Amino acid sequence: MSPSVLRGQPPAPPQAQQGVALVIALLFTAVILMVVVSTTATMTLGAREGGANERQAYQALLNAESAQNTFPVRVNERFAAAPSSIGTVTALQDWLAPLNTYGEARLSFENISGTSGTFALDVVSAGGSGSALKKVVRSYQIQLGTLPLSFRPRAAVTSLPAINANGSARVTGTANDGPITTVRGNAPTLAAHAASLTLPVQDTMGILLGDYLTVSGATFRVDGKMADTLSLVRVPAPSPASTVLSGDVSLRLNAVAASTSSVTDPLELRISNVRDFVVGETVTVSGHTATVTQVNPAQGTALLDWTSGMPTALNEGEQVLRDIRALRSAWNIDPKANKLGDYGMVTSSGGAFVQDCQSAARCSGENDPLLRQTSSSDGFLTSMLLGLTDAELDAAVPLSTTSTNPRSTDPMVNAVRRINASDFDELIKNGTHSGLLIVDGDINSNSNGHTVFDGFLYFRGNHGGKFNGTLTVNGAVAVRGGPIEGLTSDDVDTNLTGNLTVNFNAVALRRQLLMARGLPQIQAQAGTWRQQ
Repeated sequence: MSPSVLRGQPPAPPQAQQGVALVIALLFTAVILMVVVSTTATMTLGAREGGANERQAYQALLNAESAQNTFPVRVNERFAAAPSSIGTVTALQDWLAPLNTYGEARLSFENISGTSGTFALDVVSAGGSGSALKKVVRSYQIQLGTLPLSFRPRAAVTSLPAINANGSARVTGTANDGPITTVRGNAPTLAAHAASLTLPVQDTMGILLGDYLTVSGATFRVDGKMADTLSLVRVPAPSPASTVLSGDVSLRLNAVAASTSSVTDPLELRISNVRDFVVGETVTVSGHTATVTQVNPAQGTALLDWTSGMPTALNEGEQVLRDIRALRSAWNIDPKANKLGDYGMVTSSGGAFVQDCQSAARCSGENDPLLRQTSSSDGFLTSMLLGLTDAELDAAVPLSTTSTNPRSTDPMVNAVRRINASDFDELIKNGTHSGLLIVDGDINSNSNGHTVFDGFLYFRGNHGGKFNGTLTVNGAVAVRGGPIEGLTSDDVDTNLTGNLTVNFNAVALRRQLLMARGLPQIQAQAGTWRQQ
């Protein structure tokens, strides 16, 4: 035995067991490295995938925002290419439908509300990129340019300054009633004792609910309408005989809206379209004249102060005739002696012709007390003519110039537009236009050629001005200017020096104003951007 064994010491390890600890240490290290590498790879791949997803999400958000930001521009482009007299929520939804895609985004139009003229809606833009989807919502208001107009012109030519009509102007027309459409197809028959019927007509433009119409000698109230049919109720009562309805359908602009068997002085009378009336004007009802002393649009009534006796009773549907003239001025009217017969008005369809100017020294529409209320610096004339203040009119019809709207000099077709006086001739010369044109500034027109305007021209300057050249207006003209008593110079008078022709037709003008649409506007509502 070896001495070590003999002394009790353990034997030395065999040669084969040497280096095992080193191998184990290396294997453990390798495992740890593999775990680290695997974890690092997983994290790297996750980071790359997360970055890709984040980039897709961000791109989807950009796509959604881009569609939102370009939406107003595309709406304006569509208005220019596809103008529409949108009147209902459904019609607006259909009109917007072609705009429901933009690039990688889809748009939907929700919560649409409003009526003809002004609508509110939410536009939801869903932008996509890869598997990512982001939604952006913003609220908008669309203003179609319609105006809550009243039909208030009381003359074919209204001027606060004196009127110098020594040129070749011809101003005539028809007041109060006239044809507005015709019966369509075979003439229907209203049976004896029948109170109502549905009447097919060519169109219903310019006709409002509550209007009164005459067809084949019978009078009706409009209780409903569609594009080419009218729901009518015969007034004041059904007839014991049947009536065949054919030909023209004539509109009574203003009529008694409720029969009364007890007429008093004064009389609070319900009248259709009572907003048309101006306090202080004269009306004729059942052959008797009265002064309008109060107008209550909410109740649909006017207070009448009788000035020439009064009727014993009034039936629903009887006409309330306004005193409409060819020429009206706050000061003098100086007509051309040999043209006196060219200044006059037919009081109603088929009625008597009333000549405004009995002599070169006297015209019935001059020194109109309603036009001499105050200075031209305030907007009373705008309210008198259109039922809006100047501020309301400016807000509803933004000033249109070539710098703000390249289409501002395009021909007007059933449009509402406001321009500077310096752009007037460029807009209308040698063309045919229609609608309502507000001109900011004094008129100094020299419109030669074949120039026609169907509708209402309103010049809001500080002086009078000149109409020179050849211009035909089928409607009415008003000049605010600045009436200064005793001054008759060219920069104060409204001078009708050229071949101005104004053909006033009360019903046609009412129809034209109701058809007119302004330059559409769309505006994003502040503070409404949000994500879904």
